[in-house]
Amino acid sequence: KENGGVSSARNRALASAVGKYVAFVDSDDWVAADYLKNLLDAIKDDVDLVISGYKHCEKEIVSIESEDRTIHLNQDRLGVERMFYLPQINIPVSKLFLLDIIRENLIEFDTKIHVGEDKLFVLEYLNYCKKVRLLKRSDYYYNRLNQSSLTHKVHDDYSKWLFCCHNHIRELLEKFGTFDNSDLERMLGFNAFYSFNSASKTYAYLPKQDAEKAIIDALNLFRKDILPTERLLIKSGGPFVEMIVKLIVEGKDKQIPYEYIQYYKKRNRVKKFLRAVYMKIVSKSIEVRRDGLKDFH
Repeated sequence: KENGGVSSARNRALASAVGKYVAFVDSDDWVAADYLKNLLDAIKDDVDLVISGYKHCEKEIVSIESEDRTIHLNQDRLGVERMFYLPQINIPVSKLFLLDIIRENLIEFDTKIHVGEDKLFVLEYLNYCKKVRLLKRSDYYYNRLNQSSLTHKVHDDYSKWLFCCHNHIRELLEKFGTFDNSDLERMLGFNAFYSFNSASKTYAYLPKQDAEKAIIDALNLFRKDILPTERLLIKSGGPFVEMIVKLIVEGKDKQIPYEYIQYYKKRNRVKKFLRAVYMKIVSKSIEVRRDGLKDFH
């Protein structure tokens, strides 16, 4: 197949797939030997989707887990909302899907957007599920050591992609029919803020003038959905989130880019320093081992 991007390749695979189940594994990732067996053991008793934990592999390996739980989507409103906030919802891996649900409802990855298309696929699939099984196990290794994805490149349309995804999520949550207006307002408010935050921390590394404009433009996209949830965001976020939300509420737009630029430049300096220290330790360790081998011979 001619290279048309990740979403296009996945859609082609879904069209060609045979059998009852579908599991995605990205080319850079790896899984435990019993990964598929554990997923298959869980997809019984009319379960439509299994979501397991995963290990996020970057500078260190962090297990992303949830409790072992079965959620009935048309009954358990709190369970559905908790599931919406799981990191696992953002990616198609660490899951087992039913191929019939995908094909009967013409679910596919949106090839026109490049940020959030994985989350949209999962949410669209959930729209046709009745029962979901959550597994605490984390047998999937999500490799971010050699990141080259679009989500880690500064792109002029990054905030627009995120906003497009945000609006798709709005439509899907409304289709669920599980939530009242206050639920939707809260969930969309959190998604709007963290979408804006994702764009802003990416733009913070641009030249100052470009960063200021890009962050203000992103704020103007998400402001309407952020404002109704200001108190919850302040209560649930850390000091930096509290400061940014208060600036948004007070209309101090010009100060917001400055705070992002200063915060992430400082973090970047700390990360560079720690990386340099780490590399010195590694180099010293290699030298010690070499000397030890020489002595041994």
